[in-house]
Amino acid sequence: MNLDDSTLAARVLEARLEVRHPSPLKRAAKYLGAFALAVIGGGDDLAAPTFDLVVVRSDSDAPVLRVNAGPDAEASRLLETVRRDLGEKTVRDFFAEWRLLDA
Repeated sequence: MNLDDSTLAARVLEARLEVRHPSPLKRAAKYLGAFALAVIGGGDDLAAPTFDLVVVRSDSDAPVLRVNAGPDAEASRLLETVRRDLGEKTVRDFFAEWRLLDA
């Protein structure tokens, strides 16, 4: 990837959401929590999927950033924010803001 200081991040990076696959132990704890809340009649749906926000290189699909984005609504807002940043910032500025470069 040939970059200069003015290369817009959206030209070389893409952001997407991927379903988060927790370990079997975390998955069991999540379902037990959801069951306990259902028994007492309250709480959010803890069994709902959560997502990772993944930023990849457009040329190779290699990930450069992966963070827990949370449940659907939260994840969608984070994806919007990252896509806006990709469209407005240079690669260097995007990496600096998301702390992918040393200061």
